[in-house]
Amino acid sequence: MGVMAQVQAQSTNRRFNVTAPLAGSPYVAGQIVPVTYTLPDDSSLSSVLGLAVYFTSNDPTVPFSQATISDNADLSQGFSFQRTSNTGVYYEHQLNFDIPKETKAGNYQIVFVDTKGGGNTTVPIVIRPYSSSTAATATTTQKPGQASNIFLQGGASTSNTPTWWTLLLVSSFGLLYIQLPLV
Repeated sequence: MGVMAQVQAQSTNRRFNVTAPLAGSPYVAGQIVPVTYTLPDDSSLSSVLGLAVYFTSNDPTVPFSQATISDNADLSQGFSFQRTSNTGVYYEHQLNFDIPKETKAGNYQIVFVDTKGGGNTTVPIVIRPYSSSTAATATTTQKPGQASNIFLQGGASTSNTPTWWTLLLVSSFGLLYIQLPLV
């Protein structure tokens, strides 16, 4: 499939590959672990593969057992998931797991369980402790009802409700200026 650093499923039928997370990757409690897997172009795949995904600890000193990321991961082969590599077609799906900020630092793993064909595929990861400074950078300070505008000094609009949105369109005929009420 041409994807670097992927983990091939350990089940005997090798029906999927894990492309994220990368083995040994560090993550911080309170942030997101992207979980990405690819499936072959096979219309009968759902009859031989069922996929559950879990976040577990593999460190006996960490008081954490397991969290479910997905009991029944998406195996669809629709156009929006389709990717091509070297004339081969495959389907890519992504799940996001929010690591609870209370998660203790240590060694963890993302476990893919083939619920129909049997077998587990495990990707070890490292969780670093929660830091309020990293969480603060991920949040915005914008108040509800406050519209931001990149064209105003200070970056925030001070207009009263209803807020008016301005749309500038550039075409071969010149600029088009439209001001629409926010409904």
